[in-house]
Amino acid sequence: MHISVQEFCGCAVRCLDGLTANITDVLISRSAWLARYAVVSLGPELGNAHVMLPLTDAERVDSRRRCLSVQLTSRDLEWAAPCDRARPLTGRQERLLSERYDWPCGWLNGVRSAPPLPALPDDPHKPITESERALENLLADGSDMQAAAPMITGFTASTTDGAEGAIETLLINIDDWRIPYLAVQVGAARAVVLPTHRLRGIDWLHKHVHLADDAKTISGGPRFRSHGPARIDLARRLEAYYGGVLAPDAARPSPEYRPTHARSTNNLVAK
Repeated sequence: MHISVQEFCGCAVRCLDGLTANITDVLISRSAWLARYAVVSLGPELGNAHVMLPLTDAERVDSRRRCLSVQLTSRDLEWAAPCDRARPLTGRQERLLSERYDWPCGWLNGVRSAPPLPALPDDPHKPITESERALENLLADGSDMQAAAPMITGFTASTTDGAEGAIETLLINIDDWRIPYLAVQVGAARAVVLPTHRLRGIDWLHKHVHLADDAKTISGGPRFRSHGPARIDLARRLEAYYGGVLAPDAARPSPEYRPTHARSTNNLVAK
């Protein structure tokens, strides 16, 4: 079963004692292409504080009622790890939080090291902004970084033949929290579903996705429909269109994109 980011954000969180909070965001691993944390708003009674809920604590997602049930009490949720929504979560911070909040030992295992830092084009007429420099330093941390999924839905996209488009949403598999599909719109065509392994790469610094197919191929894929029941046969339709079986590991995109003409950033990569 799959749920779009927009559907997941806005779901209620129901605790063991009935407290209901709201999901406002979801953090994903940029190297594993995996949803890892729900960002939960605790409401005005608690100063609208935001906390991170590891999705290992999720018991069941009811997509029709838009509700996420967790094996936590309201007190547990109030004392969950705080979320700084203005900054991405680095691997080092995640490890420290895992020790402090006793998250499951296997939670950090099996996630690949982050791919190399994408280089910036050497363009003297386009200076690096402060926000780009800050993100560049975080990417050079050498560890995995959690990025907000709604942010990625605002990324631009380009096809192999130069057509421009945009990422409309990500689709999350609520059985294992992987993100095997995304919805992309190219030109004036309606949004279509694309397997994430059909990405040539992601330039996180410049918020751009490079697609591995031309505009005609992508536009002819299965159309994206926002309602859950219409996605029941999604995997079958994608397999028929692109050919072959979509293996579980196909949910991981190819290495991050590096522009051909770029300045060296070796001094920024963690040794």
